[in-house]
Amino acid sequence: MTNRLHHPLRWTLTAGICLLCGCASLQRSAMQSAGDSLAAASLTAFATDEDLVLVGDALPFALKFLDTLLVNDPESVDLLGAAAAGYIQYASAYLDWPATQQKESDYEAASVLQARAGQLYERGRTYALKALDLQYPDFREQLEKNPDQALAACDKADVPLLYWAGAGWAGVIAMNPGNMEKVADLPVLASLMHRALALDETWNLGALHEFMILFEGGRSEMMGGSQDRARLHFQRALELSGKDNPTPYINLAITVSIQNQDVAEYRSCLQTALAAGKPNDPTRNLAFRLAHEKATWYLDHADQFFLSWEESTP
Repeated sequence: MTNRLHHPLRWTLTAGICLLCGCASLQRSAMQSAGDSLAAASLTAFATDEDLVLVGDALPFALKFLDTLLVNDPESVDLLGAAAAGYIQYASAYLDWPATQQKESDYEAASVLQARAGQLYERGRTYALKALDLQYPDFREQLEKNPDQALAACDKADVPLLYWAGAGWAGVIAMNPGNMEKVADLPVLASLMHRALALDETWNLGALHEFMILFEGGRSEMMGGSQDRARLHFQRALELSGKDNPTPYINLAITVSIQNQDVAEYRSCLQTALAAGKPNDPTRNLAFRLAHEKATWYLDHADQFFLSWEESTP
């Protein structure tokens, strides 16, 4: 039996990043160019696919295509938002998640994947913050000086960009848990997500609440986390997305259940996630497939997270 509890800031944050779904929500307003329309259509096409490998092989080309479009139109808020979402989701599903799976068997390979993930999380965050800068001059500079003041100008239409900026920031921190300069940005990350929640907590069927389960439940109280708040976000995420959404169950299991060494809750949450039916919304197909893969893996590798898993297994 192994038990290698992970660094407290390595919360598997990306389990809370909505994967290639609800891409229409990236649009602040009507698309203004053929490039913008094509970018949105391509992300939607990926979201409806159920083949994780096929999408993973195709995404790098799509991301570089977005970069090319941005060379010609560097101030397109819609393109910047699409690029932010694309890079962060790719880092989450195809670099960070495989690193989690490989960490016990091949630490060096996992470290390489984490380093790449950190770079792409940062690229996605930069795109999202640039889009906000274009709308609110000096937004990033003001965000780091006085987050509440900088975020006060944002409105409901900015929620997708606030989410991706926060998700990218979370990824950067999670990939560098020993870098205290990056960890010191946690309050800025919290401000971004809290402002997004205040503006539109229902965005993308509760994706913000899914993220906050991890953010609150994955940190100890000493670090500012709260299991009570995590459970409130868990309940609200299910209310907004439906009881068959597997992601809130996974997020609660890999944070609160592990912190409490609650084997029964961990097993129950992951089994519930696996029992979830296929989503009615086809744009959630890919996210559903990834959630199923994660729930299966966490059940199969539970001995990495619990001191008494073997003794408690029926």
